Amino acid sequence: MWFAYVYNADLATLLAAVYLIAAYFCVQDVWKCLLASLACQLYYLSPLYTYTVDHAPAFAFIVYASIYFTVIKSLNTYKVMVACFTMGIFEILMAGAYNDWFSPQGLNDWLYQNYEVIVSLLHAYIVYTLVQWRLVRRFLGFFRDGVVRSLSGNCLPLYF
Repeated sequence: MWFAYVYNADLATLLAAVYLIAAYFCVQDVWKCLLASLACQLYYLSPLYTYTVDHAPAFAFIVYASIYFTVIKSLNTYKVMVACFTMGIFEILMAGAYNDWFSPQGLNDWLYQNYEVIVSLLHAYIVYTLVQWRLVRRFLGFFRDGVVRSLSGNCLPLYF
């Protein structure tokens, strides 16, 4: 079945690493979003996923959506809630595409072919909403002021 191979385990590892790296610059909601992502990955690796894909493949998308809709209740920031809501709506949209709720067949095929890319972009959007950009600007300012300026003042003259 095509759906059994859509969600790649390498992508799951990469997403977990991105959430962990972004935790340094993020609000407290990052751990809740990381746990939601890990819950989706654990569901993907469980025997329940295989059973679901064999008997009711569209239900797997509903499980993913319910995980993200459950996380929304515990989030503190509105923009993170909107990002997780968008991810949940996309999973419901995928369930609809599997059940042929959309009349143009090209839309269903496009969603199937680009599922992994769209999920990656939605996770990037979630991480973007989690990051406190003030801390990033402060870190980059420290790097610019402390490292670059000290190196530019002590450069060796080159004679040509």
